[in-house]
Amino acid sequence: MLNRISEFFLSANFFLKHNNKFAHSSYNKYKSVINRNSKIMDLKGDWGIERVEEYLNQTTFPLRLSGITSKGYPTVFSLWYLYDKGKIWCAVQEDSSVANILRSNNKCGFEVGPNASPYMGVRGKGHATIIPEKGAEKLEKLIKRFLDDTNKDLGNWLLTRKDTEVAICIEPIRIYSWDYSPRMK
Repeated sequence: MLNRISEFFLSANFFLKHNNKFAHSSYNKYKSVINRNSKIMDLKGDWGIERVEEYLNQTTFPLRLSGITSKGYPTVFSLWYLYDKGKIWCAVQEDSSVANILRSNNKCGFEVGPNASPYMGVRGKGHATIIPEKGAEKLEKLIKRFLDDTNKDLGNWLLTRKDTEVAICIEPIRIYSWDYSPRMK
């Protein structure tokens, strides 16, 4: 019951109806939603939250994760990811550049999408947390998802380093989806 009440008060229609300065703005098209982890995030684009979550759960393109270096420059990393209950999970070595960058500044951007048509995908921004105790668990799930039985040598080598693996947990605050496939037929 509380979740339904929260969804109503957080809906874009309620916001637009009760805030006149944005009522006719075409620039404010984000819709606040509650994801499966009961967190509030802004959603915009071609898909609703159910389709976004389905895409993130089924797609096996690497995630492009951006962070800000200590010198203030953005940098991008391609990482395997899992989507689970409103959070995006990755695994990296504890002393990796990406882990160090996110420890210094947890604000990040991300994108999951193909490099070929039809162009569609999900991008957004959020906050990343490094969680050492979940590193090995997430690594094993990532190997199963992205390698399965296709490259056992790589999977076995990655598992030899699982004791120094850390998890990255990204909590999205804004998600944008796009789907150009109807135009590209």
